[in-house]
Amino acid sequence: MTDSPNTSFIQSSTQSSSSINPPSNPPSHSSRPGTLANAQPPQSFVLNAHNSHFHITGSFGSGNAHSMPTHPSGSSADNIALKNSEIDEWKMKFASQTLELNNVRQAFADVEDQKNNLENALATKGDEYEELREMWMAETQKLATKERELATVMTHVENLEKQKAEVSVLLRNMEESSSKKDSEIGSYLIERANLIKKVDEQDQQLKTVEIVSQVDDLRKEAIETVGELKKTIAETKRMVEEEKEKERKLEEWNVELETGKRKLEDHVERIRCKYNEAKLWIQKSNDERKKLETMLLLRNEAYDKKREAVKVKDGLIQILKREQVKLKGTSRELEASREGERLRRSRRLPVGIEDSE
Repeated sequence: MTDSPNTSFIQSSTQSSSSINPPSNPPSHSSRPGTLANAQPPQSFVLNAHNSHFHITGSFGSGNAHSMPTHPSGSSADNIALKNSEIDEWKMKFASQTLELNNVRQAFADVEDQKNNLENALATKGDEYEELREMWMAETQKLATKERELATVMTHVENLEKQKAEVSVLLRNMEESSSKKDSEIGSYLIERANLIKKVDEQDQQLKTVEIVSQVDDLRKEAIETVGELKKTIAETKRMVEEEKEKERKLEEWNVELETGKRKLEDHVERIRCKYNEAKLWIQKSNDERKKLETMLLLRNEAYDKKREAVKVKDGLIQILKREQVKLKGTSRELEASREGERLRRSRRLPVGIEDSE
């Protein structure tokens, strides 16, 4: 594990207090030189924490030949106070690191929630994109069908226009023939009237039976001719009326076809507008999806960084816990030494006298 900025203060603080030398001169008792000659050397201790270069050295005092503790030096109380202050400092650092770790864990949980929300939003956008794509495919198929129907209708309209042109030509021809027939009938009626007038004049002039019989025959022929002409005129008028009715129906049908054509064109235009709107919406959804994916990648990177920071903090906390345990052991040893010193001071008896007794 590499040194991080969070662990630099541990090394600086531990290296500053790496060693505490025991007193070089044991307490002297001029009245008992023999006892001091038999005293044991000071018992020193060294604490070395793993991966932290943290060293604590000190002494618990010296003993005599019977392993009895002697009076500690004058700097033992200062050493104990210094260790107590270091322990308090470590406790405060541990509390601050614990609080910072809790904040990091809370931030990690928030990032996890945001990641889940983004994944849910991305899944929802994906479903909406699929639905829009299906709708777009359906509208495209409908548009293709409508275009085929429109092409069929346009072909039918062209055929009807050709038929209309043919009927118009036929109607013009029939009107021309009808006008000719009307002129012929008019001329015939004029001739008939003139003939009847002549017949009447001849009837008045000729009183004989033969002339009367000839007039009757001519009258019968004229009546038959007029009946045939009337039939021809009626048939021509009927044909003209039928053609006019056909032309009127053709006009109505043409109007209906034009109306249907406009409706189909409007429907096709609406479908194209919907298609363009759906295309724009799909493009917008793709842009939003790319933005969400980019945000998710950024969140994942931040998540990875936070996770690495949490790992670093956990390692730091483990180091602090081990140092705290070791400091507690050192504190207990120092406390025991201090209690022994208090007992000796309370008894106010020198060590040499106790040995002689």
